[in-house]
Amino acid sequence: MKVYIQFDFEGVAGFVIRDNEDRNIPTVLDRTRRFMKIASAEVAAAANGAFSAGADEVVIWDSHGSGNTLLIEELPEKAELITGEYVRGPWLPFFEGADIGIYIGGHAMTGTPNAVTPHTRIGVNGRAYGEVGMFILECGSQGVPVVLVSGDTAVKREIADLVPQSEYVATKDAVGPTLAKSITPELSCKRIFEAAKRGTMNYKKMACCRVAAPYTFCFEKGEENISYTDPGSDFLTAYRRFLKKHFNCTGGWPEYNIPNESYGVD
Repeated sequence: MKVYIQFDFEGVAGFVIRDNEDRNIPTVLDRTRRFMKIASAEVAAAANGAFSAGADEVVIWDSHGSGNTLLIEELPEKAELITGEYVRGPWLPFFEGADIGIYIGGHAMTGTPNAVTPHTRIGVNGRAYGEVGMFILECGSQGVPVVLVSGDTAVKREIADLVPQSEYVATKDAVGPTLAKSITPELSCKRIFEAAKRGTMNYKKMACCRVAAPYTFCFEKGEENISYTDPGSDFLTAYRRFLKKHFNCTGGWPEYNIPNESYGVD
C-alpha cells in the first residue's frame, strides 16, 4: 500500500507570514527555520500514522517554493522525500502506483476571506479550485482517494464537498491573511497522526472526486487570462499538458514576477 503525501508550508500550525522575505535577515531566517521543523514534524506525523495503519510505502512531495522546506533528517526512516525544483519534472512526481493521497499544510485559494496567506486560483470546467482542490482532482482521476487534509479552517470550508468522508485537521482559524488563532505544533502532530492512521485504515470506503472530460483550465497571470481545453480523458495528463503548453515547463510553475502576490504560486 503506497501513500503519497503532498506538502505545502502555509497551512502548518503557527504559520501566518509568507516565507518569501529576505532570508539574509537573521530574524526572518530564524523564523523560517523554526517553521521548517514544525512542518517536518507534521509531515512525519502523517507518515507515521500511515505506517501504523499498514502502509508499506510513504512518498512525500515537498511542493512548496523551490522544494527544500522539509528537513529530511526529521522524517521517519522508511519514508521517502521528493525534494528539489518541481518545474524540472512532471507535476505530481513519482505518483504512479499510489493508493492513498494525503495533503499536509494546505492553504485557501486567492480571494478567500478569513484565510492565512490565500493564493492560487485555477478554474476547471467552470469551478475555481485552490492547490488542495487540484490535488484532490489529480488523485481522483487516478482512482486515489484523499483521506486526510490539514490546514486552516478556510481550506476545510473550501474542500468540504469534494471529500466529505475524509479526515481533516484544522491547525488554525484565521481572521485575516496574517492573523490567526493556532493550535500548538504538539497538538497538530498528535491530531495528524491519528487522522492519518484512521484515513489510511478506511481508504477503501472513501470515494474519489472526479471531473468529467473535456477539461478547460483557466488561470489569471497578472492582467492575462489564460485558458486551455484538453480533449483527453485523463485529468492528470491534461493538467500536465496545460502546464507545459502555457507555462513552458515540464511540470510545475515557472518563476515570474507578479504585482499582486495573491496570484503567486508557491
